[in-house]
Amino acid sequence: MEAKELRLGNYVKLSKDHQYVGVEIPTGTVCKVHAISLNSLYLECHVNGGTFYGEVPISMVEPISLTEGLLLKCGFNIEYYEFQIKEQRLLTIEDFWILYNTRTNFYGVMLSNRVFKQIEYLNQLQNIYFDLAGIELKVNL
Repeated sequence: MEAKELRLGNYVKLSKDHQYVGVEIPTGTVCKVHAISLNSLYLECHVNGGTFYGEVPISMVEPISLTEGLLLKCGFNIEYYEFQIKEQRLLTIEDFWILYNTRTNFYGVMLSNRVFKQIEYLNQLQNIYFDLAGIELKVNL
């Protein structure tokens, strides 16, 4: 993962255990980006019932993979249309559409009834949603 792929407010997870000022942050902990530098991120993480803010090398974070369940938690709804293929689902928030192919695990952002961008990770969805809708995507993890 590279710093240029991230914006403030993106969610990532730790790919390794990290110790910072006596706080142990375990692998897989989901954190929110608060600041970005060339080689590190300043993150907000919730650990052991408390909130931790600290600097983490960018090499120790990884993107969060999209899932249908995650999209539903973020407010997307499944839409059903007669013309749909069985293995495809449309997930929508207002006028923002994502095509999900359950067989190939493909997620694509749709524009004018065509997929124009494949996405795999939550941070990609957050960024493209902000670019197209002009507002932050409400993420509930």
